[in-house]
Amino acid sequence: MKKVVALAIIIQLLFASGASAQDYDQALGVRLGRYSGITYKFRVSSTTAFDGTFTFGSNTVGVAGSYLFHFPINEVADLSWYAGAGGHLIFVDRDSNLWKDSNGIAIGPNATIGIEYTPKNVPLSIGADIGPFINLADYVGVGVHGGIFVRYTF
Repeated sequence: MKKVVALAIIIQLLFASGASAQDYDQALGVRLGRYSGITYKFRVSSTTAFDGTFTFGSNTVGVAGSYLFHFPINEVADLSWYAGAGGHLIFVDRDSNLWKDSNGIAIGPNATIGIEYTPKNVPLSIGADIGPFINLADYVGVGVHGGIFVRYTF
């Protein structure tokens, strides 16, 4: 029981740490990687955000999204790291060689850890992330997603 209480206190201290370097409410941009496409981020608070991507390419189209927790890297101005979880729903062209003999649907959870640089006085956010995903329907499997992004902040 003491370990659970200690873990809860540590988590609370992490989430209650000072405001991150991000001074924006929303961001829109481009993501390149496993889920390439148009990316949108909505800040819920100074330390949390919703992140979504409309993804397309390689005979696929879909959406992926996560709820993220941001933590400042105090040694480097305007830099933070983040972690979170969410899900994905991807449709694949069944006639492609990508997923033969499937209905062309990938749905499941994913986790993310990344880094984001948001310079002051410049309306941009630049970063990269990586994490595992699980496909639970049709094309069942486990993999790793990752990518880089550039967003206009407002």
